[in-house]
Amino acid sequence: EARPNYNVVSSGATGHAEAMEVVYDPSKVSYAQLLDIFWHQVNPTTANQQFCDRGRQYRSAIFPANKGQEQLARQSLQAYEDSGKFGRGRKLVTEIMPLGAFWRAEEYHQDYYLKNPELYRYYRSRCGRDDYLRQVWGEEADAEEPASVIPPPALLLKYGAVLGGAWAGGAVLA
Repeated sequence: EARPNYNVVSSGATGHAEAMEVVYDPSKVSYAQLLDIFWHQVNPTTANQQFCDRGRQYRSAIFPANKGQEQLARQSLQAYEDSGKFGRGRKLVTEIMPLGAFWRAEEYHQDYYLKNPELYRYYRSRCGRDDYLRQVWGEEADAEEPASVIPPPALLLKYGAVLGGAWAGGAVLA
């Protein structure tokens, strides 16, 4: 499909990944900091799944925009894998692949956690996301406020919806 929509992408039939686009000012926040935020939001140990969302469209993935970002992403993945943070000896299955075309999600998906705070909190809780993140990150995990892990708007020029959400920003064909 030339411009996929949520229903088509969420069916798993297109090969797209649900993703978010982050445009940032590197003089204010580094790509390494953004990678750290990413790792605090995902379960990188399960293939084709994020918490209760299952299918290739929910794979843990990083789409670097250039070779420098790719190198940092691979180093970050290796450092977390070596650290045992996600379980001693567990392989991290997060895919790192070049950024393809990005399609912005429909408006009702943008800032979903702000537009539907109760539903989003329910999703986070019932899908095991909050419990998992608390188990891995302890006090660093803030189960109550997902926005707390997104750098302040002054640091970002634009971002999709919420990191790790059920539908976060758009789709990437990879």
